[in-house]
Amino acid sequence: MPHMALFPALTAASIAVATTLSTPTSALAVNGWYSCPSSQDDALLDPFAFECARVEVPLCHPGVCESDKTIELFVRRLLADADDDDTPMEEVMGMLSNSTGGAVNFYTMDHRGTGRSNYLECVAAQALADGSPGQTSITLEELPECAQDVLFEMDDQSAAYSVTSAAKDLVFLLDTIHGVDASPNVFVYGVSYGTYLVERVMHLAPSQVRGYVLDGVVAEAGADPSARTTFSHWNQNLQAPTRRLLELCAQQPDSCPLALSSDEDVIDQVLAMYDALDAQDPSDNSCTALLTWYFGVELPSQALRFLLSSMVALSETRLMIPSVLARVERCSDNDFEEIEALLDPLWRTLEGVASIASLDVLAGGDLIYLLITLSDLYAWPLPLPEELDQLYWDGLFTLPPEIIPSLSKYCLLSGNLDPTKSQSDVPAACQEVAAARQADGEDLAAYASPVFLYQHDDYWNTTASIPANTSVLMFNGGLDFQTPWEFGRSQFEAMALEDEASSQKMLVEMEFGGHGTGVSPTTPWDSTKCGIQIMASFVLEDGDTRSVATECLEELPAFGFNDAVFLYLLSYFTNSSSSGDDTPPFGLTIQFAMPRTVLFPALAVAAAVATTLSTPASALAVNGWYSCPSSLAHASLDALAFECARVEVPLCHPGVCESDKTIELFVRRLLADPGDDDAPSLWLLQGGPGGTSVAMEDVMGTLSDFASGAVNFYTMDHRGTGRSNYLECVAAQALADGSPGQTSITLEELPECAQDVLFEMDDQSAAYSVTSAAKDLVFLLDTIHGVDASPNVFVYGVSYGTYLVERVMHLAPSQVRGYVLDGVVAEAGADPSARTTFSHWNQNLQAPTRRLLELCAQQPDSCPLALSSDEDVIDQVLAMYDALDAQDPSDNSCTALLTWYFGVELPSQALRFLLSSMVALSETRLMIPSVLARVQRCSDNDFEEIEALLDPLWRTLEGVASIASLDVLAGGDLIYLLITLSDLYAWPLPLPEELDQLYWDGLFTLPPEIIPSLSKYCLLSGNLDPTKSQSDVPAACQEVAAARQADGEDLAAYASPVFLYQHDDYWNTTASIPANTSVLMFNGGLDFQTPWEFGRSQFEAMALEDEASSQKMLVEMEFGGHGTGVSPTTPWDSTKCGIQIMASFVLEDGDTRSVATECLEELPAFGFNDAVFLYLLSYFTNSSSSGF
Repeated sequence: MPHMALFPALTAASIAVATTLSTPTSALAVNGWYSCPSSQDDALLDPFAFECARVEVPLCHPGVCESDKTIELFVRRLLADADDDDTPMEEVMGMLSNSTGGAVNFYTMDHRGTGRSNYLECVAAQALADGSPGQTSITLEELPECAQDVLFEMDDQSAAYSVTSAAKDLVFLLDTIHGVDASPNVFVYGVSYGTYLVERVMHLAPSQVRGYVLDGVVAEAGADPSARTTFSHWNQNLQAPTRRLLELCAQQPDSCPLALSSDEDVIDQVLAMYDALDAQDPSDNSCTALLTWYFGVELPSQALRFLLSSMVALSETRLMIPSVLARVERCSDNDFEEIEALLDPLWRTLEGVASIASLDVLAGGDLIYLLITLSDLYAWPLPLPEELDQLYWDGLFTLPPEIIPSLSKYCLLSGNLDPTKSQSDVPAACQEVAAARQADGEDLAAYASPVFLYQHDDYWNTTASIPANTSVLMFNGGLDFQTPWEFGRSQFEAMALEDEASSQKMLVEMEFGGHGTGVSPTTPWDSTKCGIQIMASFVLEDGDTRSVATECLEELPAFGFNDAVFLYLLSYFTNSSSSGDDTPPFGLTIQFAMPRTVLFPALAVAAAVATTLSTPASALAVNGWYSCPSSLAHASLDALAFECARVEVPLCHPGVCESDKTIELFVRRLLADPGDDDAPSLWLLQGGPGGTSVAMEDVMGTLSDFASGAVNFYTMDHRGTGRSNYLECVAAQALADGSPGQTSITLEELPECAQDVLFEMDDQSAAYSVTSAAKDLVFLLDTIHGVDASPNVFVYGVSYGTYLVERVMHLAPSQVRGYVLDGVVAEAGADPSARTTFSHWNQNLQAPTRRLLELCAQQPDSCPLALSSDEDVIDQVLAMYDALDAQDPSDNSCTALLTWYFGVELPSQALRFLLSSMVALSETRLMIPSVLARVQRCSDNDFEEIEALLDPLWRTLEGVASIASLDVLAGGDLIYLLITLSDLYAWPLPLPEELDQLYWDGLFTLPPEIIPSLSKYCLLSGNLDPTKSQSDVPAACQEVAAARQADGEDLAAYASPVFLYQHDDYWNTTASIPANTSVLMFNGGLDFQTPWEFGRSQFEAMALEDEASSQKMLVEMEFGGHGTGVSPTTPWDSTKCGIQIMASFVLEDGDTRSVATECLEELPAFGFNDAVFLYLLSYFTNSSSSGF
């Protein structure tokens, strides 16, 4: 079931529209303005030249609360006389810009606690993780720790996120952007909840504002919920528009599909239908049986309420309601088929309307929603549970009380479910909630929460006056089911004119308008954009309501029900044609869009683990520990009792850079069994660079089993990744869905993105260096285990994580007893053949490629690819590539398919692209000879198998590389580029032709522009800036620049501040093994990311600092892949040998002489077999092409 469709929402948005700009006066800092894309991938928004910024504001404005903290607000603008666009508001900005002839500047913002403005979430408590009970919705059981977590982050000042705080943000922005003394030339628009925010701004009466526009109005004040808008009485609010909708149906008996006897008592008529359906035997009506099953409820009327409560929100689906009711009541075979066909696509559409998914744009948040609705927009005195239940049953399109911001959540977050609280201080409603839960056998102690809700302030339940020299334009829709027009009328009447001579107000009502009718069509066939026209006129007429043009109101189309609308939309949603007519009735139009992803090489994951806990010593602040779920919804992780925290650390550690800023690191732990206070600890560090600790969670569980619960396990998201101050260019919006590269940053976007991020990091890119990340771990060891703790900690790193652990070894923290390196990055060497570099990724692949093909050649009876010998195997396959490239495309349908699929010219390019990803996994690696043999042979059957494999295989490989969750990001371009280009790139720089040749010399190689490219290195090091003296530019960058100029590009577009950090003293230097510590190293012969040659080189180079107390041990698995210490060597390897050896290493206190390695004898043999290909083809395609 979708999250956003499950609770009522007053869609929040407020836009400040201004016509002049001035020098900032009161801003703490403004990071912008950057040219930025739209948040959505929508061609309609492409022409608009948006600019974006982040503005630093106080966490606590004067008079609201007290704190020294600051937060950042995201602001977007579209300047006058430019074609320019914030998520739902961006298209509105575009339409208004067109309607005003480009004569107005437009601004919008994510208000604090939402989207890109300090999104409010309980990161340490992980209540929004995929593995949490409610996933993207916070359950009642999760709320107490979530509230405690967030209160910690906001300095225990929940009023910092109040409506008044958000209103004062806007005043702050007006002072900053337009100037404190600017003439009144600003207009402020709010829709839905945004009207409540704008009304609060009116109380503050900023001098720059000339006019206010309220659209879908929240009534601020009233003696009871019938007069003041409250979420508690959402269901009561629905009654009036429900009645109007059904009366319109009754007044159109010839066209409305639902038969109503008259336009009187229409709600009672449909309630009687509900009662009749509920009374039916389920076997007598297959439609109601379907609906109750689909929504998981007992009664048909409950299912109908659930479905129709969402359908009323949109003008299209609202028109379908009589058709749905008529079909459910009648329920012929055809009715059943149509209802069944409609449910899934309709629900997906409603969910899509409610949410916009993007890497850095969050559509909404439970916490800010609960905080504001329960603190500011809930009835007081509290309604009793039975009152709210009755409101549900009295309505037709109502929501269950537990889905509306519930009374239970109010009671919990106000501290009124705490069983230790005196009952005389607990409202009667909360006493009833508590009694009901206790009657169900629940322990109220689980619901003891700190008080999270903020107190009403002086503006609450008070109607704003219209300030002198300002005017108000208000829009009201008769079919608005979120803010019914009764509330708008009440607010309009109550708003006094502060100055009769200079204050004005104007009410525009559209009888058939829905929610936000000022910016939305009244019906699906309404193309007038009447509200937009009126609003544009209001602004252009300087808020003079007497001059506003409203002629378009006469052009609004009539409202009519017609079953043809249902049939057309059914056809549209299901991509079928049940009406037999593809022409939309009444000119109805709907639009949708879709996303994309990208691949790049990565040194996958790493983890850090510790053994003892002590009083925090050096931490600035520790927010935790909270009981937390796994990041992913995975049953194998449910039993693990994880705890999570966020730890404040300096942005700049001593000796790295200088800044007073701090950041927070996310840390997860799995403690040893109770009672073992001396248990060792193992820290597991993720790789990437840019990967989060998510992949380490399963490793923690497996290791815990083999350690018999005798070890503490820790992991972290290292700085710049995931939940540890994820590095992204928010102001420049380079990762928005509407950006050119979407979730990948293009070369053209990099200069402004780099400038944006440098601003956020105090121009200290070294703050996100490998050394900074290593010093984070040392800081955490001091904080969590104690500065003087005995050496009882082990640190494990996999892939890039080994490079991070090697940097920790240089720092030699006293708490560490042992290090584990798995999939090793070699730190030092005279050239890229000895030192691991990303620039030479393709060169690094040669050795494991040769080993894989030699194994194939040594198994001629079972390996599907025919090789003449096990010598020169790469040359043999390169000759095959050349032959395929030389073929006429019409002679080989397999290569034609592959070149089309990957969008390349040559078959060998397509094969390199495909196979470069397949080498990463033990399963897909085994399929490579089968794929090559089929492409070379290409029978009709071969073609069918390759064609059947491509999509599901690519989805599988993509799934391995990415983890989608609300607060867990799989990786990040910026931290990846920063570390790979600064620390893991060859120096001196290779020339472009050298890198091109490495691509063509290999079989499983990646195009040089996909590997962290030389172009990006040159740009981010400032070496594409045409103003820079060429004598200071490396030859490689001169070639890059010349090639781009030859292609007609303007190098000025690539002028970037220097983003890369300088090499420090640890770079290109091999760490020694500190005294009293030992190193365990894992190497895999088929590791295509960190080939074992690098591990061997690192192992030989690591000197023992103390021959008596330092030790090292190399464990090699001939058929092991990347991260062989935690991964199977083959698909049929169930030994978990690396895990066993690592557990033994920790339990034996790092004594390499005592480590048990017997499992190495049990590793299965490696063998190729075409049956593996056929089985995996069957698996990926969910067919059965073999019985393997």
